[in-house]
Amino acid sequence: MTDQPKVPLTVDEAVGLFKSQDSAHSINVIGPMIMGFEWSIGGAREKLAECTDLQVAGDTARGMGHGIAATEPDGQFIFFEHDEDALTAFLLERTGAPA
Repeated sequence: MTDQPKVPLTVDEAVGLFKSQDSAHSINVIGPMIMGFEWSIGGAREKLAECTDLQVAGDTARGMGHGIAATEPDGQFIFFEHDEDALTAFLLERTGAPA
């Protein structure tokens, strides 16, 4: 368990933190498997809008470059690739503390 506070995201905030604004890469946790996906920005936005929870991921996922965490309605998880500079600046602005 982590003592890292939950930092919720809106869909627009999450999309703004993507590593690329041309496409979005994700790691999807499907049962015991992990699969990578490439999304169009529009497709990623639609997927994020369907999710029940959207937040900054924990240190492990963030360390792997996938710092945007989303929970699908069926309980599966998606981690989107993020831009580290943008996420660091976002967290500093949102929480007032360096990430």
